[in-house]
Amino acid sequence: MARMPSLGAPLLGFGELTDTVLSGRRVLAVGPNLLIAREKGNEPLPETRRRPPRVSP
Repeated sequence: MARMPSLGAPLLGFGELTDTVLSGRRVLAVGPNLLIAREKGNEPLPETRRRPPRVSP
């Protein structure tokens, strides 16, 4: 059986993040992908900033 070649890294894309609360659970959506919180709660998400890329000397 032939094996598929490894891509070496997961595919990466950028999209708009939608943050909602349904039935008391936080739901994050990007495109067709959903992340649904296991536990109920609606605390605000912490603020995050993009880190600059590492530069090797």
